[in-house]
Amino acid sequence: MSLLKQIRAEQSVKTFFQNEWDDEKHWIHCQCVVDACLGMIKNTDLDPVVFILAGWLHDLGKIIDKENHHKESIKFVTKFINQYPEYKDYLSLIEDCIINHRSEGVPASVYAHIFQLADKVAVSNHDWIEYKKKKR
Repeated sequence: MSLLKQIRAEQSVKTFFQNEWDDEKHWIHCQCVVDACLGMIKNTDLDPVVFILAGWLHDLGKIIDKENHHKESIKFVTKFINQYPEYKDYLSLIEDCIINHRSEGVPASVYAHIFQLADKVAVSNHDWIEYKKKKR
């Protein structure tokens, strides 16, 4: 996997995220989820681009409906893919990660299993903890 490909994916999805929802809390959370995913896949052949894209897109549905945000986030995935069609081959894995990231989700792929765990582990990230301390 090319580092340049990862950097391009991250730039594209962060730009999309900022244009849709420039929210500090979710910016930090999404970065923590991506960091947790990437940490878990070191020394594997898994494609980090899946986690970079899913990480930044997975909570955008909260803009529409917090309770069903995992379902609503898929609409943002479609919008992202329409703007950045070079990532269309990642669609099914991204959708699996997002639809199943909540505790009751049933991941179909190893990517979604890792993503589900990373979403929970992210609350232990030092950046997240510092953000929460500041907001008290």
